[in-house]
Amino acid sequence: MRKHSLEQHGRAMSVNFIYDRKTFGPGKLLIRPDDPPHHAYLIQAGRARVFAHFKGLPVELAEVGAGEIVGDMALIRQSRHRYGVEVIETIVAVVISVQQIQQLIDHADPLLRTILNGMVRRVDLLNEEKRPHAALLV
Repeated sequence: MRKHSLEQHGRAMSVNFIYDRKTFGPGKLLIRPDDPPHHAYLIQAGRARVFAHFKGLPVELAEVGAGEIVGDMALIRQSRHRYGVEVIETIVAVVISVQQIQQLIDHADPLLRTILNGMVRRVDLLNEEKRPHAALLV
């Protein structure tokens, strides 16, 4: 990470300046189910599939692309990843570490932290109600 602030000289900076950007080819596993959280990925280009294992078989839960983020919930929860993410079409992504997410949360307004924690709990409850073939709010 080059800077800790989202502003420099009074103007907002892009995520490209603050975080690393990497390219991943088809077939690359960005996230494995049950792995500890290390990174989240803000997808800028390309496509990936989100999957889980049910009864020993991989089940595709969703397809994600530009403008979407994967892996963030495990970083916020500080828990293992519930789902895997595999690149379908070469991805360019901003890579966000667990330390970077934690720093953002630690420095956020207390009300915003409360809202974020409430949203995470609601997403978890909704996901628990879904069946494996239904779209999840990973």
